[in-house]
Amino acid sequence: KYIQELRADYLTNGFLQNRVDIVAHSMGGLISRYYISNMAKYGKTAGIYIPYNVKLSRDQIKAQRFQKPVILNDVRKLIMVGTPNHGASPIDERIGYWSSKITGYHQIASAQLRSDSPFFEKLNAGESEGRHLDPNVQYALIYGIRKRSAFYLPDSWFHTWGTSQKEFASDDGVVTISSARLNGVKDFPFPKDWFAIHGYIHSPAIQPAFPEDEPITESTNIFEKIDELLLEDIPRMPLKNSSAKIIRARGDVHYRYFSTQNWIPLKTPFSPGNAKKLENNWCRIKTGDGSAELGFFLNGHQWGALYIMPNTIAYYEYASPEFVNVYIRQGKARFRSRKTDGGSFQIVLGNEGEKWYAFNPKAKVMDMNTDFTVESENGSAKVQSIYGMVAVGAGKKGDKQVSEKAIGKKQGIAISGSGTMTGFEVPDEGWWSSVDTTYLPDDTAGLRQDSNSYTFDVGAIAFKASDSYLPVAGFSTLQLSISHIPDTLLKTKLVVKQQNKMPFINVTNPDLLMDSLGNVSFNVTIGEPAFPGSTSLADLPLQVVFKATIMLESTGQVLAEKELSLPIGVTLLTGKTVDPGFKPRKQPSSPELYPISFQLANQADDKGNFYILFNTTLFDKEIEKLKKFAERTGKPFDKNSLRLLITWSDNCSLPLTYELPDSVTNALKAGATISIGHHGNFDLITPDEHELRIKKYVEEFATNIPLNDEAKTYLFSKLDKLQFNYNVKSISIPTFSDNLTYSGTIDIPVSKKDFWGSKINQVNDPAYTLVFHVMGHFLQQAVLLHNQRYFNFLAEKCSGSKHLFTQRVDELKYLFDNAAYVSFNEAGADFFAYLLYQYLDKKHPEFVANSIYSHRGYIDRLVNKEDAINTQKKYPPWLVSGSQTSFLINYYGDECTTKPTAVFSDFLLNSLQFETLTRGADPAGTINWWILSKHLTYKLRRYAGNTDPDLLAEQFKLFNKNGNIQLIPRSDFSRATLVIDNSTITDFRQIPAATVQQGTRVNIGRGHFVLLIPSRDTVQLLEADSTCVIEVENRNRIKLLEGTLYMDAPVRFKTSLADFIPSGNDFQVTVTPKLTTIFNNNGVLKIVSEKDDAVVPAGFATTMSKKGNLKKPKPPKKEVPQRFVKNTTMPFVF
Repeated sequence: KYIQELRADYLTNGFLQNRVDIVAHSMGGLISRYYISNMAKYGKTAGIYIPYNVKLSRDQIKAQRFQKPVILNDVRKLIMVGTPNHGASPIDERIGYWSSKITGYHQIASAQLRSDSPFFEKLNAGESEGRHLDPNVQYALIYGIRKRSAFYLPDSWFHTWGTSQKEFASDDGVVTISSARLNGVKDFPFPKDWFAIHGYIHSPAIQPAFPEDEPITESTNIFEKIDELLLEDIPRMPLKNSSAKIIRARGDVHYRYFSTQNWIPLKTPFSPGNAKKLENNWCRIKTGDGSAELGFFLNGHQWGALYIMPNTIAYYEYASPEFVNVYIRQGKARFRSRKTDGGSFQIVLGNEGEKWYAFNPKAKVMDMNTDFTVESENGSAKVQSIYGMVAVGAGKKGDKQVSEKAIGKKQGIAISGSGTMTGFEVPDEGWWSSVDTTYLPDDTAGLRQDSNSYTFDVGAIAFKASDSYLPVAGFSTLQLSISHIPDTLLKTKLVVKQQNKMPFINVTNPDLLMDSLGNVSFNVTIGEPAFPGSTSLADLPLQVVFKATIMLESTGQVLAEKELSLPIGVTLLTGKTVDPGFKPRKQPSSPELYPISFQLANQADDKGNFYILFNTTLFDKEIEKLKKFAERTGKPFDKNSLRLLITWSDNCSLPLTYELPDSVTNALKAGATISIGHHGNFDLITPDEHELRIKKYVEEFATNIPLNDEAKTYLFSKLDKLQFNYNVKSISIPTFSDNLTYSGTIDIPVSKKDFWGSKINQVNDPAYTLVFHVMGHFLQQAVLLHNQRYFNFLAEKCSGSKHLFTQRVDELKYLFDNAAYVSFNEAGADFFAYLLYQYLDKKHPEFVANSIYSHRGYIDRLVNKEDAINTQKKYPPWLVSGSQTSFLINYYGDECTTKPTAVFSDFLLNSLQFETLTRGADPAGTINWWILSKHLTYKLRRYAGNTDPDLLAEQFKLFNKNGNIQLIPRSDFSRATLVIDNSTITDFRQIPAATVQQGTRVNIGRGHFVLLIPSRDTVQLLEADSTCVIEVENRNRIKLLEGTLYMDAPVRFKTSLADFIPSGNDFQVTVTPKLTTIFNNNGVLKIVSEKDDAVVPAGFATTMSKKGNLKKPKPPKKEVPQRFVKNTTMPFVF
């Protein structure tokens, strides 16, 4: 629109301006290129008609070609300044991406400026062949190079302050040199040399980071260069890897370059074996009575040939499959080309003074696979098509329009000096028939048929590659050899199957002659895969099949074919995001792989599937670097130092960070497709969904515990109100806390996002295992310990895998052996986590099979008893939780798998049975007490575990043979007081007991206590009232100094006056300064003193004076005082 308005303004002021020159900065250059390459699209508005557009489909081309008169393209020159012709740099890509995401602006532009975007794929399509440039436009590029700056982070990361002030970078602060440079375009760098005082930056906007550099938009030097380019013709530069060779010559043939005035004679004859490569693309060839054949090459592949007849002058300026500048000043020539997936070019007929961009008689090829002749003599011209479609254009001098006519096979056009075109039929024979065309093979069936066939056995064919796979952004050599070598020349052709799906793979020299030893080598270049937006990574072939054909050079007859399959140096990682029910859940953005350098591309579809193309080539290089570093330093090689992470952003259900496990990193092989996650699934769900799912699993499990209605109501009410509390800084691992009401919390030391999004990568302590463990504490508290004053003391001791097979430090020292209590409490929680996983295996296989959170971590170590056995050498197993859990798993055995809820019910019930055995003292608080309870009750055959545990416990060394007496308070916990030797113990609200060692004196100041004496086969209980003073000589001998002692076991004891030897287990003794009173309720009590002996039968009582005199035993006159007994309530239903 602007161009048309500009032309209209000129016309209003009396100037007819058909063409304009564009000077464009940065993205303006891309917009201008897009406009030029899409003239057919903008033709109506601009009044321009373009006969051929390589960006259209072949059907569209056929529909549009040469349908209307053609006028000149309305752009004459495009001068680009700092244009990112190949996209933004990686840093600017990420900055642009996040900036557009955050601000909501320029999201389309940000996406299009990615180097791998569909926009650039279309804009730069055919760059290696020149299809990205318009033949009628002159192009130039100016780009800046900045100096390194310490104010620019990427520079300061890799360069010191000193070097950053001296060195030039490879960009202008925004656009890299490699992105700016365009194949076939003359470019001008600023500064022109590396000794310049300052550099040039993209724009004033980035001046603060580069204070000494000059913006390219404000530089006088650059403005002067632009003026120069506007005034002078801009030459077209040769394409990379394009060249021309004089392949054959005979007779009188001379050549000279434009830079010289001397014609150089060729030593003729010569053939393709000693072809003359032209040093540059501006060369003139003159034939006298001789002839010459000029071959055009791109990437080592000959795609065309110009046969120059005698008495001809030809100017060769430029040749690519898209743009051929060959002037036929006088004489005759024949041009043939091979098919290279479409394209067009033109041969110009004209005088020496005319320029390539000026309209004059010309032959324009409509397709490749074309064979035509041109003749020029005395201002007239003739074009004849031997094969293929050719458009012939001619215009009168000064005329603004050019007439064009299309001719097909065996048709010709004669062009008069005035520009009149006359058609004619081409005869079967003519001067062109004498041209030897065998060196350029025909790719089109029907061009030439040979009547004679040649049979030859090439023998064994070896086809191998220099590398085990095709390295990305690299090259590889394919070697083909035969064992039988004929006496004639053989040529080979290499093609890539499914080339349309792998445009980044290029055979630079697909057509080669075999050497005299029967060998040939092909060079293959592999770029970084780039895909248009509609292409799925799932459809990318990861294996490349090369097909090599061996033919006779003379006739093209195929002798043999051989295929070679090679993987590409990439790995395709695939997965699927699912919801809590494991149904596909689409996420708003694709996951990214870090380090980002290993990610070539990523995609996600509407069904939750995602794909990441991993750069295995780069990964293998990094592994080799690590190995060499290890060799130099003598350190062990550690592949795990290359951590590969898959991350989802904050706009997804969860900003998950998933570290690829060793099983995946070890399988990163070229050409492989690897399903990551758990069987390819990622349950990417919110923290709330995680919490609900875990509570649902625990509720299902607990429903099968045979509790009475009251206990179940209490349990499920607490579970329903259970809260997750995050960012609790006072802990290092999740724990359960409860204030002994219906509320409770699972405290987690980090945020929701960190715990559910990162903890999954913990090998030993994964998120779900830690929460399952805490849920084990919750269930024990709800069923067993909800009325126990010391539960919070136990529950806050969670440590995950840290103390699994080590002994905890005795934090309270002389109070009681807390390691035994804590380790057993931890073992119970771990045992529940193990059983819950067994339950999920059976009831929720979809979780086990599909969830990335179904990772047991340290729980797996508990199944095998090897670690538990080894622990015995270092620590007492009855103080180590891992040994105890391993014992429980092995004790219940297969029942853990077949009926996990029954096993856990039995575990809890057995703990409660210990409370019954101890007359309401406490549930089993240590592994020794639990084993004793099971030993005494296993024959009851309740839920599971119907064998005596003693034998297995002995193997695990769980018996504490030197177990100390425990003093357990029965009431008045806040004021209960003990003096053990000289240490006073008060406030039993948060500790279960006090430990009494041998040779210890105990003075009960306040409260009522039970003395529990450990034993392998029985529970021995003594109860002591306030003011009771005792001495513990050993576990089998107690001395009562003062107060009342109730005996619930046949324990020998003594006072200062006598020894007491009971056979029963129910008697009491009260010692006062004046009198000792004895009541015996069962068995026989034998009393031995220095002055007297006595035997007290069951149901009798006696007294002893302070001098040791015993009265005769007799039934008591008054009722025997009742000892303190706590009722035990069983929540279980039998």
